[in-house]
Order: sequence, then C-alpha cells, then structure tokens
Amino acid sequence: MKTIFSSAIDHFKFYDWTIYTMNAVLMFSGQGTQHPGMMEDLFETYGQANEVFDKASALLGRNIYSITMNSTQEKLDRTENTQPCLLACELAALRVLQSLEIPYEAVLGFSLGEWAALVASGAATEETVLGLIGKRAEAMQNAVPAGAGGMAVILGKDADFVSDLCQKIGGIAPSNYNCPGNITVAGAAASVDRLLEMAAEQGIMASRVAVSIPSHCALMEPAVRELRPLVEAAALRDPQVDLAMNATGRPALDAAEIKENLIRQLSHPVLFQQSIEYLLGEGCDTFVEIGPGKTLSGMVKRTAKQAGKKVQTFQFNSLESVEKVRSSLLQ
Repeated sequence: MKTIFSSAIDHFKFYDWTIYTMNAVLMFSGQGTQHPGMMEDLFETYGQANEVFDKASALLGRNIYSITMNSTQEKLDRTENTQPCLLACELAALRVLQSLEIPYEAVLGFSLGEWAALVASGAATEETVLGLIGKRAEAMQNAVPAGAGGMAVILGKDADFVSDLCQKIGGIAPSNYNCPGNITVAGAAASVDRLLEMAAEQGIMASRVAVSIPSHCALMEPAVRELRPLVEAAALRDPQVDLAMNATGRPALDAAEIKENLIRQLSHPVLFQQSIEYLLGEGCDTFVEIGPGKTLSGMVKRTAKQAGKKVQTFQFNSLESVEKVRSSLLQ
C-alpha cells in the first residue's frame, strides 16, 4: 500500500512513508449520522473548510453551509439535503486532515460516504463528486413513491438466516452487511412491515430504520438507469491508494471499475463488513472515521473481534478528536 497526504485536496502528493508503522484507513460515514450543526467547531477553526462549502453552494445553487448548520433535523433528513450537506462536511474535514499531513494507506465509505472516499483516494475531485451528488439524491428520492419502501435492521442473526427470512417474506432483501450480527434489509413497505411482525412473534431483534427511501435494493433500479450515463461520463482517475468499494468489498483497480461499482451500489447491498475483513487481512490496524458520530468505528471493532484482530479507531469530527488523531498518528 502507498501512503497519501496533501495540503490541497485537488493536488495530491504520494509517498512511500516508512517512518509510520500503523496501517491507517480513512472511513466516511453514510446517511443516518447527520444532525444540524454537525462538526461545526472543526469548520470554524480551519478556514480551508469554508472553501469546500462555498464550492458546494456554487455548484448546487443553495447555501449548503447554512442548511447544514441551521436546519431542523426534519429538513436535514430529507435526502435532497442530507446527501450534499453530509458530503460537503466530509470533504471539508478531509481537507483539514490532509492539511495536517496525516498519512493513510486505504479509504472506504459507507454508501454516500463512498463519494468522499473517491476524493480521498485521488480518483475524483471535489467538483466532480459535488456536481453529481445532487443528481444522485434526486434520482434516489424519485425512484420510489413516498411510503412505498422501507428498511429495517436485524440484530443477532447471520447472513444466511437473514437471506432465508427475506426470501420467505418476499419483496425485501439484505441491503447493508454492517458487521457480524448486524444486517439491514430494504424493499417494499408491506414486506418490511411483515418482517417486523414476524420478528416480534419469533423473538428476533429487529427495528425499522428511519429513512425516506429504501436504498441498496432492487427498488432503486430507476435511479440506476438515470445515473448510469452521468457516472459513466464523469471525469474519474485510477485510485492512488486502496479504495475498498461497497459493491464488491474489495479495492477497485481503475476508473472504469470505480464507475461500475458506483452504479451497482445503488441497487445492491453495501458490503461494509466484507470490506473491513479484506483490509484487516491486508494488515490495516488503524481506522479513522470522518463524519458525525462513531457508527462505523463500532462496526469495525465488532468485525475485528470476530476476525481475532486488534484495531484502534478514531473519529475526526471535532477539535478534540483532531488532536487525538494528530497525537496518535503523527509520532
């Protein structure tokens, strides 16, 4: 693996940096972690973050920083707001991390977070991903009529059990392989309702996921058709560090593979657990989560525990967390 850092997000410098013994991975959060005012103290302190929000606002035609910081939770939870606001936050935080010359050897993102990971890998510019994310959000929101789809998370069961349960019910399928014993399913609203009824009857731990659209399932095929020509035409490059992707659980080798995986991700499961298992097998032992919260860090710890691996996790979403990352990774 190569190690990457840069003081400017659109102009990368790559090094074989042998002084560091840790194999660090950057992880970018997906929808569900957002909240008004997220990561605000980080952005107020580091001026370079403002450039990202200005760029996002110009490209999308609205004040992304104001929506992020001043909206109600209900407004921010709308997909057309969540996706550009969360992506802008993660790209702004990435700028800060790279300006501090914190090294990393691999990247991945969870669902929406994969678009920020593209920039971190050197495969895309901020302009490219910000220019596409509004169209992605709109296509996903329009793919399924309001109330027609849903998602639920099942805890304490393995992949075979969840797959069999979905097949018995029909109309739903696994959508996120989060970590051992934590799998999300998505599909028709009536099927999700039936799953929750069966779970209650059989003592299965399951709960509804509060989302406006059923992501990563066959209901997203209309979004796939709409976005395919846009993604295929996007100016992407080959990644400069390992870019583990949701659709395969493995690194993409070139720009063509990245594009196909981005399109496939919309209607196929997020293989987050499989991605972490791969990275653990490659010797990665340090995971830095960029985005609000620490959901991904918890998933990594559970996956590593099952694999018998020791890891350390960090968040990079506040001034306090930045200092922890700096003191631990810049030794």
